[in-house]
Amino acid sequence: MALPKSVHADRFVDQTQCLFCGSTELSAFIDGVQDWYFRASDKTFAFSRCDECASLVLDKRPDGDAIAQAYAGYYTHDTSIQPIRHSGLLQKLWGRARNGYINARFSCSPSLVDRVGAHLISAFPVRRERLEMEYRRLPETRSAVLDYGCGNGDFLAKARSLGHEVMGVDFDPEAVDLVRSRGLPACLVDAIEDKAFSRSFDHITANHVIEHVSDPRALIANFAKWLKPGGSIFMELPNARARGIAEHGNFWRGFEAPRHFALPTFDALKTALVNAGFANVSRIVRKDVRKSMDQIALSMIAEVGSQSKNLPVDLSLDEEEFITITAVSGD
Repeated sequence: MALPKSVHADRFVDQTQCLFCGSTELSAFIDGVQDWYFRASDKTFAFSRCDECASLVLDKRPDGDAIAQAYAGYYTHDTSIQPIRHSGLLQKLWGRARNGYINARFSCSPSLVDRVGAHLISAFPVRRERLEMEYRRLPETRSAVLDYGCGNGDFLAKARSLGHEVMGVDFDPEAVDLVRSRGLPACLVDAIEDKAFSRSFDHITANHVIEHVSDPRALIANFAKWLKPGGSIFMELPNARARGIAEHGNFWRGFEAPRHFALPTFDALKTALVNAGFANVSRIVRKDVRKSMDQIALSMIAEVGSQSKNLPVDLSLDEEEFITITAVSGD
């Protein structure tokens, strides 16, 4: 594949400390990581591992104009919501049950038909959990929802269709323009004056966002400030202890250099949340991710034809490719 104009080499910043605990004790973890999946950069990157919390840190992150180049052609620039069409009686009935679960669970619909559909879906835990992830554990009652890192606005559109009051924030001007063109409210991160909003929120979602920022602990602290007391947060990001790292090495989809600045372990992320004032940090086990992550990596390995698994021998891995959590804001 042809590469676009590469990110300028002199616009990278050395990362010399862990972004999740602040330790400067970092050890080499893996090298030979490239932007395999979006080809915005032709540089080769490495990740170090924090000796304190085992989070992973990108060796050099883009800065200034290089950040925009790193996101050229990124998937958040396109809309992806398509209407679900059901043909055949069984598919139509299943589609009605799905819609019933969505309406009853995420907008507190009083409809008896919706309630029946919700009960039916609840009898199938895997399908139910997929919907919970798609709708990011939205509250049952209509709420003020902030999607930080809103991308193309797909989630905002879903939440608003259920009656929630929504607001989107993103780092990328192209993404914000796209969201606004869909009639949805959104602003750039830089437009948040003094890192504060004029209102607070009932629910915040940060879906594959924390790994893209240079100071995740400060952002998590802001999330706590922006939530109402007792408000909830949903977060998901790649897991620094994913088993896919050992299996796919530098082709593991979760690395995504140079856009992913750091990847935490669950314990490191939980500590950051608790220190910011969050409580009831709960990890969600997802069984629907591993297969697709494997397929993506294997496809790229087959295309490129070389792979690095030069990893430390003292790996401590778990089965989850992502860290998916919910937590509650303190009083």
